[in-house]
Amino acid sequence: MNYRIFKIIFYLVIQQFSSISQVQNLNWVIGYNNIPQPSRFGRVILNFSKDSINILPTKGGHRFYLGFENASISDKNGNLLFYFDGFNLGNKEHGIVENGDTLNPGDYWNDYQGVFYPITNASSFLTINGMENLIYLIHKRKIWDSNLNTSYSDKLYYTLISINDNGGLGKVLNKNQIILEGKFIPNQMAVCKHSNKKILVDYQS
Repeated sequence: MNYRIFKIIFYLVIQQFSSISQVQNLNWVIGYNNIPQPSRFGRVILNFSKDSINILPTKGGHRFYLGFENASISDKNGNLLFYFDGFNLGNKEHGIVENGDTLNPGDYWNDYQGVFYPITNASSFLTINGMENLIYLIHKRKIWDSNLNTSYSDKLYYTLISINDNGGLGKVLNKNQIILEGKFIPNQMAVCKHSNKKILVDYQS
């Protein structure tokens, strides 16, 4: 099988993407329970702000399914902003961000409701230098091809999020905007900052 590495370079004329700092990676949201009482066996936040991991149980809100697909981002002070489970975009109060539903639309989105979206390492949040109110979510969807009898990712998307709307709970300005189409391995997407201040998104087809 032949593999090609697609390097998608996002360039903004005035502003360029900045890499996610260590502070923005301080909180990882895992699990899926939204029962009224906190539970270490449900949805929790793993906080890495100290020498040891802090386990912060959560309660209530929408039931996100943070299994195979999971991305989180915090603000410059280390406070959780958003997270993504392959289906919907969550905010710091564990509700769906306004217009943040139905990301990665298609049969897998419909068929896997109530379980985990069947893709891994296929999304990443990106911030922008000088534009602190905006965050990009880069994400891939998965489809089943009955002719090839296999599944793959056919679209690489971006979703643009405004942080300050709705009292800091955010709002999606544009979602599921196609960056690239093709037949790509659904998992294994990496994001890094080049020395020229552009962001490279690498994955295989």
